[in-house]
Amino acid sequence: MADGPPAAAPGPRWLPDRRKALDALCVALIAAALVAAVAGLRTEQAAAARQVAKVKATPLDHGVLVVNRRWAEWAGFAEFARRHIPPDEPVLVVQQASGVRGAQRFCRRDVNIFDHFWMLYSLAPRPDTCDPAARWTVYLGVAPGPLPEGAHPYAYRPDLVVVRRDGGP
Repeated sequence: MADGPPAAAPGPRWLPDRRKALDALCVALIAAALVAAVAGLRTEQAAAARQVAKVKATPLDHGVLVVNRRWAEWAGFAEFARRHIPPDEPVLVVQQASGVRGAQRFCRRDVNIFDHFWMLYSLAPRPDTCDPAARWTVYLGVAPGPLPEGAHPYAYRPDLVVVRRDGGP
């Protein structure tokens, strides 16, 4: 008599043919994953190359990237302002207030922030300032009001004006 419960019948065995089939399936899955990865990488590289070509084809107007129609109209003004304002002088940018006709705002308060930063980008390396008594002020899309004595405006258009506050030439 044997001690304990009877021994369980052996389960299904992995026969050599099944093992070879499983190995072949694993190799095929790994190969398919590698092919898919390489194809995806080539697709991504092609998309990146198309994007680079698109950016390189983006027009420059007076050395300024044109991404907005209004900015394209202002590109000549940006070059005009760069000719007048020395590279190391801070600039105050004054714009039309958002939603308030005739009101002027500056220093990112109630203005179109994209236009504001586009102008700063266009005037680089000139630093931005929030000082209302700044030596140089750019009126972007809004006509300047009465100027203080000794201020000299350089008008590109009535609503695009550079003002020097110390009465320079």
